[in-house]
Formats: sequence, structure tokens, C-alpha cells
Amino acid sequence: MRISNTLITYLGTIQFLHFVALIHAGMSYLSQGDIGFPASPPAGGWPEGAIPFLVAMGITDAILIVMSEIFVIGFFKQKAWSERIGLVALAGSMATALVFALGTLPSGAWWAHPVAYGGMTILFVPYVILFIQLMTKQSAQSKEV
Repeated sequence: MRISNTLITYLGTIQFLHFVALIHAGMSYLSQGDIGFPASPPAGGWPEGAIPFLVAMGITDAILIVMSEIFVIGFFKQKAWSERIGLVALAGSMATALVFALGTLPSGAWWAHPVAYGGMTILFVPYVILFIQLMTKQSAQSKEV
């Protein structure tokens, strides 16, 4: 199966924008002590105990964003190693998205900001499609060996 250049370009673009959003959230936290978009709080704000979780998620996401950008650059430079890094970055992103959802859904934040959280969910769907494409290609290549 051919991997879509469009999906890889999309990944690189969305991850770059995600990084900008994380920087904004980090600056907001450092200057005002609160975390906003992309982790918009529930009514009444984030409980104090949620802040370390959100900061850890942001740091983990930043690492995965760097890996994603390395994948995108490597892919377009036709580096053989790039797809393996892409698989790790995408698997990590899917895992952190699941942990983020499980950690924030019960807070009511998703209901307080349905456009922000719904939009993030919709923007994430192509990641899953790209992950499936990469897995399928890697599986086919391993059968050839």
C-alpha cells in the first residue's frame, strides 16, 4: 500500500501547530499559573492535582512532535529509517491522546469546550489512518524478507 504524501504533510503541519499551541499553554502556565488551550479547563478551572498531569502530557507531546517532524523530513528525503520513527511517533501520539482523553473527559472540560475538544478529535483521525498505512507497509515489507 502506498503511503500518502498528503497524510504525512498533514501530520507535519498539525504537529507544528500543536507545538505552537503547547508553547502558548506553557507560557500561559508560567506567567499566569493556568493552562488553557489545548487543554481548556472545565468550569471552575483545573484542579491543582491535574496540573502535573497536564504538564507531563505536554512534555511527552513535545517529544513526540519532534519525532514526528524527524519522520516527515526523513520521509521526504527518502530515508529508510524514517517510517520506523513515524510508527513510534504515531503510536506514542495515539497513546498520549488516549491517556489525555481518559484524564480530561471525567473533568467536564470536553463538555465545557466541545468545539476545542471535538476539533482536536477530528484533526486526529488522519493520524490513525497514516498509522494503519505505515503498519500495513511495514508488515508487507517484513513478509518480503
